[in-house]
Amino acid sequence: MSVSEENLMIVPNKKQKNNYQPNLITESRQMFTALEKNIVVMVINQLTIRYFEKGQPLFPNQNVEFLLPYSDLSKSRNYNEIERAAKSLQLKQQGFAYTNEKGERFFKYMIPFPLVENIMSKGKMCLKITMFSGAVPYYTELGRSWTSYDYEVMRSLGSLYSKRVYEIIMSHYRKNEFIYEVDHLMHILNVPATFKFYDFTRKCLDVANNEIKAKTGMSFTYQPVKKEGKRVTALKFVKITPQSQVESELDKNQQYINNMPVGEAIALAWKWFSNYTLNNAQKSVITDNSDKLDTFLRIHSEVASGRRKNVKNATAYMVKSLSLENVRDKKKEVVPKATAPRKTASPKALGSIIGTMDLFRAEE
Repeated sequence: MSVSEENLMIVPNKKQKNNYQPNLITESRQMFTALEKNIVVMVINQLTIRYFEKGQPLFPNQNVEFLLPYSDLSKSRNYNEIERAAKSLQLKQQGFAYTNEKGERFFKYMIPFPLVENIMSKGKMCLKITMFSGAVPYYTELGRSWTSYDYEVMRSLGSLYSKRVYEIIMSHYRKNEFIYEVDHLMHILNVPATFKFYDFTRKCLDVANNEIKAKTGMSFTYQPVKKEGKRVTALKFVKITPQSQVESELDKNQQYINNMPVGEAIALAWKWFSNYTLNNAQKSVITDNSDKLDTFLRIHSEVASGRRKNVKNATAYMVKSLSLENVRDKKKEVVPKATAPRKTASPKALGSIIGTMDLFRAEE
């Protein structure tokens, strides 16, 4: 391939927090190593800044050159390692395959980065990477579906499988559950042909899950949803984010509170009153009225867990929510309306819920 003077040079002067790439790239078969993948991630970051943030066009049939400092590519500053990755990157194919509605199968394989060299720029050793003009649309045309992932998180993941599984999960950001055919997933992850299903789950999925959880707090579960005889042919993935974990625990606790014996509910309310500057009359109204008691416990749980956002003054918010603005001490006793008795459940030690209520303690 000849390199013309018309090539577009992109010299990074900043980094974008999130990378954006078409799902076609995410679902492609990538044969990169972990360090090669980091180089590609840096390239995508610079395309994101130019093409999506600044809205600067990339012209048809124009190769794009990227100047990447060695110091940004590897924290170890192992230049030999970088040069080996650059040399091998120049040979790596990227594959795209799909089946249309008629069942016709199409594929395309390309080498996105046919020219890689090292040059000195402003006293720094850099990689100069040329992206083939024919590859540019595959990296920049988002269409209706795309993948967005955290640039620094991707670079921090050490395992190649962790990097690839992370971007696949992030391509499903609109939903928490998705299904993959096992053969397809192993193909796009470039899993060795010698790997059995057990090897694939243990050495690829489990390794990725552990590292992604450690770096992001996000994790996933997977289970077979289709088999051919004893062979698992499809897996269902369920994405678990820190917020979804909080929501799940909150729902479980709320369900328990709803069925809590009235004595335990009142005791729990008095414990949580310490998070507010309520007067005695307001506290009495809450504990003497089952509807207000239920509402107090529910609102406190949701505020403390973060489900209710932007609560600047917890006491004022609670007082307004429960219509307690005019309830004052040393005034005529507030007589609550008669209410139906609370539902009861099998008695449960108060400590069984209080002991794990760190989630519900308001920040001091």
